[in-house]
Amino acid sequence: MLLSRTGMVWFAFFVLYHSGASQPPPSSRCGFAVRATPERVAKLREGVQALLRPSLPNFIDAPLGKFRVHFTTVGTDAVSAADTDGNGTPDYVDHTIRALELAWRAEVDTLGYLSPPPDGTDGGSGALDVYVRDLSKAGPSGTSYYGVTNLDRLLASSPAERYTTWMEVDNNFAESDRDMFGNQAFSTFGTDALRVTCAHEFHHVIQNGSYGLSDTQLMFYELSSTWMEMRVCPDVRDWAVYTNVLLGDPEQWPFSLASVTNGYLWGWFGNVLVEVSPSTMLEMWQKIALKTRPFQALVDACGSHGVTFADVFCTHLPALYNTGWRGASNPYIPGADSLNEIRLYTNERAIAPSVISTGILKPFEVRVLRFSVPSNGNLEPTSLAVMLTWPNEAAFVSGNSQIVQSYTVTVTSTPSGADAVIPGTTWGVRVSPSDVCVVLNGAQTRKPTSAFPQPISLSTTRRLYIPVTTGIPGTSVTITLMTAMTVGIVATTVNVELNGDLIVAPFDLPESLTPGTYLVRVESGSTSSLQKISVRR
Repeated sequence: MLLSRTGMVWFAFFVLYHSGASQPPPSSRCGFAVRATPERVAKLREGVQALLRPSLPNFIDAPLGKFRVHFTTVGTDAVSAADTDGNGTPDYVDHTIRALELAWRAEVDTLGYLSPPPDGTDGGSGALDVYVRDLSKAGPSGTSYYGVTNLDRLLASSPAERYTTWMEVDNNFAESDRDMFGNQAFSTFGTDALRVTCAHEFHHVIQNGSYGLSDTQLMFYELSSTWMEMRVCPDVRDWAVYTNVLLGDPEQWPFSLASVTNGYLWGWFGNVLVEVSPSTMLEMWQKIALKTRPFQALVDACGSHGVTFADVFCTHLPALYNTGWRGASNPYIPGADSLNEIRLYTNERAIAPSVISTGILKPFEVRVLRFSVPSNGNLEPTSLAVMLTWPNEAAFVSGNSQIVQSYTVTVTSTPSGADAVIPGTTWGVRVSPSDVCVVLNGAQTRKPTSAFPQPISLSTTRRLYIPVTTGIPGTSVTITLMTAMTVGIVATTVNVELNGDLIVAPFDLPESLTPGTYLVRVESGSTSSLQKISVRR
C-alpha cells in the first residue's frame, strides 16, 4: 500500500465516469434533529416549551433514580404486559431500565462524559424522563424513528446553549412494524434495537445538556451517538446497515457533508478518532461546550495531539477499502468482512501506452478507481485500486461541502522516475494535483475454476459470476443459459470484470428461473467453456 500527496505531470487519453444511481439511506434512525429545528429552538429561547410531553398513565423509576420510564399497556403505545419475573413491571420496561443504566455506566462512569442535568419537576421528578411509545410512524410524513431526544428548557446561553431534554423510544421494535408507506420500520428488532437506541439517545441527552447545541453541523452529533451504539453494545450491528449505504455510494456521502443522515453512515469513524487518543471524542465535546463548531472542534482535537485531521483521514482511507472479502482484519470497522465491498467509481482496463481517468472531488469525498494492468510474463493482470480524497480542512471547517477539486489519474506503460511503480508490472501510476490524497493497493489477479456462488439461492441474489478461459477485464463475452438438456433459455453479452482479485463474467439469472440444474456456456472469440450450476429458491 502506498500513501501519497505528490503532484505529477499528466496528459489525456480518455475518461470514464461513474453513472450509477445513488443509493437511498434507510429510514430515519433518530428524531433529534427534526425536533431541534431553528423554529423550535427559537421558542425555547423565548421560554416557550417547543413540545408537550406524551401523556402515559404509568411510570417506573430506575433503582438508582437516574431515569423515570413512562409507559402504558393499552392502546397504540402499549408495551406487552408480559411479566415473566413477576415483579409487577412489564418485561419490556425492565429491559428499558437496564439498557438506560448500561448507557449511563458506559458513557458517564467509564468514558468520562459529564452527567446530564436534572429537569426539575418536569415529568414528575428530577430524573431523566423516557417515554415508551409507538414510533413506527412518528417521523416526517409517517416515517419511522427508533428514538427521539427532545429539547425541553433552555438552561444556559453561554458559552454554548444547553438544554434539559426528554427521551422517547419505540414500544416494541417489532419486525412486523411498518411506517405509513408500508416500509419495514426497523432494521434491528426487539431488545437489541432497544439497547442501541438507549445508548444513542442518551448520548444526545449528554450532548445537549452538558456540552451544548450547535447551530450547524449536527452530522457530528449523530456520528458521535452512532459510535456510542458500537461502544456500549458491540454485539448489535444496527450501525452496519448505514455503513453499507456509505459503501454503496461513497461519492454521495463525503465526510464534509453536514447532513444528519451522514452521521449515521460515518459512525464507525469514531474508532479512528479514538486511535488518535482515547480522549479525542470527549475533547471534541469539551471544545463544543466552549461554542466551537463541531468540525472545527474535530480539527482542533486532532491538532492538540500533534496530528492534522487531514492526515488522520488520509491514513485511514484503507478502512473503507478493506470491506467484504478484504475485511477480515479491518481494525476500525468491526466485522467488515460481513459488509459490502466499497463500490468502484470506475473499473477500467489499462492498454498501452496509457489510460487516464479524470473527475472532481468534494472535500473529504472518497472514490475508488480500479485498473486492470498487464503483468510481467504470462501472469494474469494486476488489479490496481486507487483511493482518492481531497482533504481540504478549510472547506470542511466552514461547512463548504460543495466546492470541488479536479483530479487526474494516469496509468502508463512508460513510467517516469516520479511515478509509483505498480508491483508485478512495468507500469506506473501518477495522480495530480498534489493536494489530492492517494492510497494505492495492488493485487495479482487469478481466474476461478468454477462459477460462484454455488449453489446460488434466488432468495439472496440472482447475480452469478462465471469463470472465463481467455477473456481479460474489459473484453466482451457471450453467456448462454441452457437447461441440463442443452436447450437455450437466454443469451447475453457482458464485459469481463474483476470481482476482488478474480477475473469473471457477471451474469444475472432471469427473474422467471425456477430451481434446478442448468448449464452456462461462455464464448470468448473462438473459445468456449461450459459450467454446470445449481439453482435453489
